[in-house]
Amino acid sequence: MRELLYILLAYALAACLSPMSVDETASIGTTSSGYLRRSVELPSDGGPAGNYRLLRPNDPTNFGTPGLVSLVRHIADELAREHPGGAPLIVGDLSPRHGGRHPRHLSHRTGRDVDLFFPMEDDRGASYGGAPGVFLDRFGRLREDRPRAALDLPRAWTIVRAALSAPEAEVQWLFIENGLKARLLRYALAAEPDPELILRASWLIRQPTGALPHDDHFHIRIFCSPRERALGCIDRAPIWPWVDEKREVELMPTMNDGALLSLMESERD
Repeated sequence: MRELLYILLAYALAACLSPMSVDETASIGTTSSGYLRRSVELPSDGGPAGNYRLLRPNDPTNFGTPGLVSLVRHIADELAREHPGGAPLIVGDLSPRHGGRHPRHLSHRTGRDVDLFFPMEDDRGASYGGAPGVFLDRFGRLREDRPRAALDLPRAWTIVRAALSAPEAEVQWLFIENGLKARLLRYALAAEPDPELILRASWLIRQPTGALPHDDHFHIRIFCSPRERALGCIDRAPIWPWVDEKREVELMPTMNDGALLSLMESERD
């Protein structure tokens, strides 16, 4: 155990000495107190296949880290692949170009948060995208107007599965209202073949505290990448066990065999 701590310390010291490239994106600070350097833009055209649509295409809050932007595109592509003919994914706010204070959010400041509006189906079974203020009750039905319109559970679970299994980024939180969480997990128990993914979803999906219940959209937050952490990106707890294990594996190759042997021998002394 102590050998591992030495390795982590050596990695941290080496990373701190690693200079930042002029063209390098950096998410600095926490999601609620920080800024975004050389951000990546999520294109407003919906990508090559038009699989998503920006809710506010003329509002410059569609910037994030490379991992977040790739994650959104991955989710949109998976949604279109698994549910052909459905409405495109409706993407709300990421962060402003340079991060910092956001006019509509306390977080979304460092390019690691994104809002994705719920996929819906109307009373005829037709697919459409949600929007701000299209609030759902705990049964996934609209609170007002068109009472038979409801959350499209298969497409909503596809969003969750795509987010949690994507190689582009590690998701820390997926915020939605508690009743909708229960409904999604109940659907997953019947439809999802991967029990490990359901377990992870049960941990990551939660209703945020000290904020609105998120009953009209998903709010996805990702962890800092290893390089971003070295440059000043800060992850707040919890760090999920599978993420922690992955980080340990990623750190091992950062030291050569001679340095690792030297550390282990000094520990034995």
